Amino acid sequence: MGTKLYVGNLSFNTTENELQELFAQAGAVQEVTLMQDKFTGKSRGFAFVTMGSDEDAQNAISKLNGQTIEGRPLTVNEARPREPRPPGGGGGRGYGGGGGGWWIRRSSRRVASEEATQGIRTGPSCFVTTAKLRPAVAVSPHAARSCAQTPRRIEATTTASTF
Repeated sequence: MGTKLYVGNLSFNTTENELQELFAQAGAVQEVTLMQDKFTGKSRGFAFVTMGSDEDAQNAISKLNGQTIEGRPLTVNEARPREPRPPGGGGGRGYGGGGGGWWIRRSSRRVASEEATQGIRTGPSCFVTTAKLRPAVAVSPHAARSCAQTPRRIEATTTASTF
């Protein structure tokens, strides 16, 4: 058995010093590492504790697993090695994307404003909502003009909502 323990279901207010004191009851503690979010600095709710010996680690698991701290039952078990992950970041899309947003927004506003000035209420107008358009989705100008061939990120809305 290893001496490194995983401690889960921690309160986000738990500190490394509190964990050090808690695990010191079970034996000698060499290191406490509380995992924190790299952007906010807040606790992620789990930690790793390295005990002095295998006996101390086993004692900590038996004493502290399931013990309630700040209203949350702790999960304490032997830490497993990190599973290998595929290289690279995120999945590939396999196609180019993006672009076209300026022309589509401009043309759809022009169509909507022409309908509004002429008093035409023929139904929905097609336009792209910029908040929901993902850069990886390419939209052709032809598809933007035709409501019948609406791509998945173009929404049909009434002309009243375009102003």
